Amino acid sequence: MDLILRLDAKRCADGVGRVRRQFSWRSRRHEPVVREAADLGNPLVIHFLNANTNDKLIDFLSTFGLPGGFLLRTPEKRAAVRFLSLSDVPEEFRLGAPDGDLPFESSTFVWDAQEEMRLLLRDATSDNAVRMEKAATRALRLACRDADPSAVGRRVALTVPTLIAFMCFEVYMVIENGAHVAPCTRCKLLFLYGKGTERRSTGTYCSANCRVGAHRESKRRD
Repeated sequence: MDLILRLDAKRCADGVGRVRRQFSWRSRRHEPVVREAADLGNPLVIHFLNANTNDKLIDFLSTFGLPGGFLLRTPEKRAAVRFLSLSDVPEEFRLGAPDGDLPFESSTFVWDAQEEMRLLLRDATSDNAVRMEKAATRALRLACRDADPSAVGRRVALTVPTLIAFMCFEVYMVIENGAHVAPCTRCKLLFLYGKGTERRSTGTYCSANCRVGAHRESKRRD
């Protein structure tokens, strides 16, 4: 059977802001984030790694949601508890109440998650058999840890509630396809190339915009 992965998460409809040392929902309004890891043409993990400034990271989190579920403070405001989905939140946390807490994540957790994905993708594309095997095992274990399996025809679908799990599966797909990662020659953002990515192995630009822009800049220099 083929294995596919689905992301079923939530994001704040009004985006995410940075308050002190955390990223927090701006309101209680939320909407679904649903994706399927069918190919590597537009992988979430590359968007995450390319969010290399606070503004870009806020844009990413506003578009796709917080990466590892979210934190909520207890009703007494003495501690924070992690939840993977809104359906897991007990009534006593008063998520929908005017005086209830808003979902948030610590900045350190988000930055650590970026570094984890960066190292995992580095090993996944290292062409070192031992490092690639270890990366594949870790990526698949993290992806399947909180997955909810179901059958879709002759395929097994794993539905995950967090971006981290979904991105780990994308890294696993990188290894399975033998894809590689490189920085764009023009803007230096990362992109995948090779099998399953919609980019040839000889590609040097992350997008058509960068390819055209580089061509125009070259003509001006000439």
